[in-house]
Amino acid sequence: MSALKKSVSCGRDLTCIPDLATALQQTGQAGFDFVTAPLVHPRFKREFFRGTPERAGPLTRSDLVIPGSEWSSLIVGKLSPWIHLDSPDQTLRKNSEKAFSEELCLALHLNVPAILLPLRSASCVNQARCLQQLLLSQHNHMVWPLLWLACLAYITLARSRC
Repeated sequence: MSALKKSVSCGRDLTCIPDLATALQQTGQAGFDFVTAPLVHPRFKREFFRGTPERAGPLTRSDLVIPGSEWSSLIVGKLSPWIHLDSPDQTLRKNSEKAFSEELCLALHLNVPAILLPLRSASCVNQARCLQQLLLSQHNHMVWPLLWLACLAYITLARSRC
């Protein structure tokens, strides 16, 4: 039996990336293995049910700004932060479902190795349903759940001070 090689991969989380090629170059020089990047431009929240607002630019950057091999090895996609699939507000929830589907399809098109999926609450039944529905109907894709780890006592104390 051969010895298993253990390795750890470390990425850099970027929230705003004006030039993706430069960001990848700088991240590699800093010793990181990959970059987490928003799939869609942060300013362009889509409104599927209330009409589309006027936009000054495209939904996202061109997929030609870096080679396909870099999309599939150096980029982990992040969903838009406004997507809330388990929102009590029906309009936001339905809007989020459409945007989630659109962004997951974009991630599949770009062939990113994984997608960061933030878990916003302990109750994420609709989020699980949407993810299952899309992944079963499309290709398999790696999804990394983004969990916030904190001491419950600290959270309770912080909320009581607000």
